[in-house]
Amino acid sequence: MSSLKITMPANGNTEDSILYENPKFEFNTGVTVLIGRNGAGKSTLLDGIKNHCNNKKIPCFHYDNYKDGGDKAKSMYGAIGDMESLFNTLFHSEGEQIYYNFCQQANKLGGFFKKHKGAKQIVVLLDALDSGLDCEGIHQMLQLFSLVINDNKETDIYIVLTANNFGLLRNQRCLDVKTGNYLIFRNYEEFEIFILNRYEEERKNGGKNESNDRNKI
Repeated sequence: MSSLKITMPANGNTEDSILYENPKFEFNTGVTVLIGRNGAGKSTLLDGIKNHCNNKKIPCFHYDNYKDGGDKAKSMYGAIGDMESLFNTLFHSEGEQIYYNFCQQANKLGGFFKKHKGAKQIVVLLDALDSGLDCEGIHQMLQLFSLVINDNKETDIYIVLTANNFGLLRNQRCLDVKTGNYLIFRNYEEFEIFILNRYEEERKNGGKNESNDRNKI
């Protein structure tokens, strides 16, 4: 099975140096959900994957809902004169705005795949995408991922995203960014215990405890 291997570079920041017990990560094709407590290094890992792709000339699509969504998206729609999109984001709920912004990005994603048709590998990075989405929005997002993968079977596609919404990570291949272990959560209680244990480890041991592997694949 094809895989994407990256090594997170060491730096002089003491806090960053203890984020990952093992700086080497391996991703299989398909969807991978990065999980961990707030501040665990999920977004930092996405940035590391992006830098790796740039260095290796691997086509990489990156969308950060915090940086590219919200008020920035509204400003962008206004700047380019897309009044329909601007009104849609101004007069809808937060969840509807997030999903609408992602639909706009999905159109760009389609163009991205068309531009790089025939590439051996394509990486899609999605950060903080699930915030504010209801179950229908999450269901449609997962359907989109399946469609993208099925329509590009000649390409090794890696979709890596961060998520805190259990609906998006349930029964998905989840990567614990702290340990590098792969986990599967079949119910919310398992995920809740995992996150609470991570916070407890940080409080007691400064992030040096071994992980709980009972859900390990």
